[in-house]
Parts: sequence; C-alpha cells; structure tokens
Amino acid sequence: LVFLEDIPTHQLSPCHRMRKLVKKRTYLRGPKPGEDTKIFWQKLKMALETKEGHNS
Repeated sequence: LVFLEDIPTHQLSPCHRMRKLVKKRTYLRGPKPGEDTKIFWQKLKMALETKEGHNS
C-alpha cells in the first residue's frame, strides 16, 4: 500500500487484519506541499526493492 498523505492509524481500516499488516510494513511519509519529492521516490524505490517489497 502506498499512501500519499498522513493517515491516522485508526482511520486506515476497521479491519483488524489490515491494521496488523500495516503495522508490520514500512511506512514512508509522502512529501508535504512544496517539499522536494526526490528523496521520497528514492526511499520508495529502496523499500520496494527489499524482501518486504517482493512479498517473499
């Protein structure tokens, strides 16, 4: 899952399974308006290249 804005944990999903999954995965905060997006995209690329990103 990729969220492009901050979402409080309690609003992510009423489903307990989804919350559990979200807590185990990498979180990257998207850039705020006016911030450089280059670092965000680099971090996202690195996260997707990890074992976690390959769903192994």
